[in-house]
Amino acid sequence: MASPERADNTNQLQITDLTKVLQLLKRHGYSGTTYYELGLFFGLSPATLDIITKNNRDDVKSCLRECLTKWLEKADKIQETKGGPSIYSLVSALRELEQKAVADKIDKEIHPACKIFAPYTSNQFLVTALPQFTALL
Repeated sequence: MASPERADNTNQLQITDLTKVLQLLKRHGYSGTTYYELGLFFGLSPATLDIITKNNRDDVKSCLRECLTKWLEKADKIQETKGGPSIYSLVSALRELEQKAVADKIDKEIHPACKIFAPYTSNQFLVTALPQFTALL
């Protein structure tokens, strides 16, 4: 998912990953209508999201794209407050947004080991630790 031209070895996404993130969300059924709340869970400020909404009236796709762009550009100091853009933070924000089905599908695509742990997701410890387990694989 992440671009090969990384400045470091982290799982951070870059602005060059915008198309891939949009395709990933679309493929797994995220409509984008809750882009504002998603942006808040990313750590974007209400002021930033209000500008996005104002500049893209009645165009949910454009609003989502701009929200993701700001997230990938690390606007509003999200690197410091939320750790920056990554697949993990995307999945985490979707879960907070109660888009669990979308989050689970992305997790399973990006982290195939999630399929192995899926039957155990009723165990809260495993649900919390699963992203760290998959990072080790």
